[in-house]
Amino acid sequence: MIFSRAERREKEVVTMSTQDLNADEQLRKWARKRVKLYRRLEIRVATFALGMLILTPVWAVGEYLSSGGWPQRLSANDNPGDWSPWIIWVALIWGFYVLLSAMVIHFRRPVSEREVEHEIARLTARRS
Repeated sequence: MIFSRAERREKEVVTMSTQDLNADEQLRKWARKRVKLYRRLEIRVATFALGMLILTPVWAVGEYLSSGGWPQRLSANDNPGDWSPWIIWVALIWGFYVLLSAMVIHFRRPVSEREVEHEIARLTARRS
């Protein structure tokens, strides 16, 4: 008997084992989690960019007004002509936080069978 493509697919779906369904559900669950993490990272990057776009002019105007002109040097000594470099610390710490978030997303992924086999081979080679 010749089945159409759609009928063959239906038959394949019906004959799927519960293990396949569980694996598919786990994969779908992991994919949802990854999408949420990527969206959270996008929000963090956008917040960082917008925050720095707002804070930098605020810092520049405040320093311009308090030092009486454009900077001669960056220093926290409060000498005439010095600009306090606090904006650099804000950018570095906030940027480091965003970078850590990106690294978590990149390195947190499901373990593949190939990786498991490689680790088993490495451990058995070490034993002998």
